Amino acid sequence: SLSIALESGQQLVFRVTVLLTFVFFIVGKYVLECPKNLVFTFTITSCLPTCRTLTEPDKTCDVHFDPLPGCTCSPGTYIDPSGRCVPASQCPCYYRGFAILSGEVIHDNGITCNCTKGKLYCTSPTRKGCACPPGLVWNDKGDCIEETQCPCIHNGILYEPGEQIRIQCNTCTCSNRRWMCTKKACLATCIVYGDGHYITFDAKTYNFNGDCQYTLVQVAITGQCSNVLISFVALQSLSSHSLRNDELQGTEQVVPFRVRLMGIYLVVEAHIGLIILNKNNKSLFQQGSLCGLCGNYDGNANNDFTTRGNAIVGNVEEFGNSWKLTSLCPDAVLHKYPCSLNPYRLSWAQKQCSIITSSVFSICHPHVDPKNFYDACVSDSCACNTGGDCECFCTAVAAYAQICGEFGICVSWRTPDRCPLFCDYYNDRDECEWHYKPCGAPCMRTCRNPSGKCSYEIRGLEGCYPSCPDDRPLFDEDEMKCVSKCGCYDDDRMHYRVGERVPSRRNCYVW
Repeated sequence: SLSIALESGQQLVFRVTVLLTFVFFIVGKYVLECPKNLVFTFTITSCLPTCRTLTEPDKTCDVHFDPLPGCTCSPGTYIDPSGRCVPASQCPCYYRGFAILSGEVIHDNGITCNCTKGKLYCTSPTRKGCACPPGLVWNDKGDCIEETQCPCIHNGILYEPGEQIRIQCNTCTCSNRRWMCTKKACLATCIVYGDGHYITFDAKTYNFNGDCQYTLVQVAITGQCSNVLISFVALQSLSSHSLRNDELQGTEQVVPFRVRLMGIYLVVEAHIGLIILNKNNKSLFQQGSLCGLCGNYDGNANNDFTTRGNAIVGNVEEFGNSWKLTSLCPDAVLHKYPCSLNPYRLSWAQKQCSIITSSVFSICHPHVDPKNFYDACVSDSCACNTGGDCECFCTAVAAYAQICGEFGICVSWRTPDRCPLFCDYYNDRDECEWHYKPCGAPCMRTCRNPSGKCSYEIRGLEGCYPSCPDDRPLFDEDEMKCVSKCGCYDDDRMHYRVGERVPSRRNCYVW
């Protein structure tokens, strides 16, 4: 049996420790033994929800830590004073330290309070003044409206009833003051950016920097990474010219794909649902399903360091080196912190990278913790000491901005003095077709994508975009201009202009 007293006054560490005593490990698998009314999860990130916190918010619960496995109440339930998980309708309220049962009414100095769903609703003595008629409420404009017409709030912005926003792959509609969202299972994302910074499909962050080729994502047949269906290699560079073939070569099968440009990103879409986004040969975003440097995508970040031999290890070098493409390449070793090697760059790096933690990105901070991105930015900015100083800094900030965009948060952070993109370079004289867009543009009709149909999973990508006129509605990625007619691509994705001769491997005959 279990006796849990997890009210707001106790230590946060104690809460977590109690819960973790019910997780046991047998032959590398979890055996879940949660007490009655509790459920097991891999993603406990803060203190447990209690009835008391409904009445008296606990500031310590605002502290979030890395996801931990353990037992907790199921969504929508709270721990009552007896240690049971109950719905809010059965929670008591608290007034001046005393518990008040749900449904009870108290009177104190002319104030009447009613306990409903763990919260006290109090009314003061009647006073003269202006008020909305019964059934109506004040809005921010000073008008009386029905409650169902109240706006919704997202990231500090008001949205009227019926307005929609997109959160990852789901659409949320404002209705009766609440967001009603679709419940699609969104594709997971593995991110590799900057100088060896990784975020796995299960959101584990780590740093690994080697000089070999490594398996980034590998799909196993039977759940064992030694049985490979197909694998993708983390290349040191990626360009449209290095991907001319119409197929990605796997270990046992060939996967068709297509390549196109979107802003400053090269987009590779494989037909198995995998998407690669590459920015200036610096970042790779993978979507799909797994083992490799991107982890195993099972919802548990604690076992992401699984080696090629299916062993779970704690050392990042041991994990990363196991995914080398060839054993002939020397193992990567733990590198000294770049800012210790180049201490004269530390203050400059900290000052530049502080934009990530500044008010410029404040709207994103509640959704994406800036700490790891700030640390990566400082490290990379210290490491770039042989030219291209700002490129490392700009790449790190752009990575954080892109993740913010995944949550529907558009941050326009570039300025003429800070990591500018000179889109006017692409404009012909006396023309102004090209413009910088911090969060991308609607799906365009291009010579590589003449239908203008884009994957719903690809969010807006920053970069320079043209506004093609009606007489030149197609964008030619190879010529970087709007055209009325497109050229051709052969089987090797070689581009040929309109009217240009195309060599053929077939024998030709004249009749």
